[in-house]
Amino acid sequence: RRKKRKRREMLQMLTNVLYIRIPLFDPDVLLKKMLPYCGFFFSLWFFALSMCVMFGAILLSALGIALLPFATALPLVAVAIVIVGVANGPFDIGLFTLRQRRTDPAWFGRAFAVSMSVNWIGQPIGSALAGPLIGYSLDVALWAAFAICLGSAVFPMLAVPARDEPIPG
Repeated sequence: RRKKRKRREMLQMLTNVLYIRIPLFDPDVLLKKMLPYCGFFFSLWFFALSMCVMFGAILLSALGIALLPFATALPLVAVAIVIVGVANGPFDIGLFTLRQRRTDPAWFGRAFAVSMSVNWIGQPIGSALAGPLIGYSLDVALWAAFAICLGSAVFPMLAVPARDEPIPG
C-alpha cells in the first residue's frame, strides 16, 4: 500500500514538473518569507511608479528620436539608436507590469497575445504613414515621429484607471 501511494505521488509530481519540491528549496516557504519585503510590488505606489517609468521611458525615446534630424554623422545616429534602445527596456517592464495588474489571471494568455498583436500591427501602419512623409522630407518624417512619441506619453497617465472598475451584472 505504501509503495502504491509513493508511486501515485511520483506520478503526480511528474505530471507537473514545475511543482516538484526540492528539499532544500520550497517555493511556498520562500514566497511567504518574501511577501513582507516585496509587498510594495502590489501597492498603489508601485502602480504609480510603473506609470512614471513608462512616461519617462517614452520621453527618453522621444529625445533619441529628436536627435535624428540633427544627425550629420554616423556616431550621432548610433547615440540616438542607443538612447531609444535603452528607453525600450524600462518601458517594456512598466507595460508588462501594468498589463499583469490590470488583467484577470484567467485571461493572461489571451490578453497578452491580443496586446502583443496590436502592438506589432502598429509597425507596418507606422511604416505606411512614414513612407509618404519621407518622400516629402526626411526631417518632416522624423519630427512627426517625435511628435507622435511625445503625444503617446500621455496615454499611460490618462487611459489607465488607477483602481479596478466594478464589473457590471
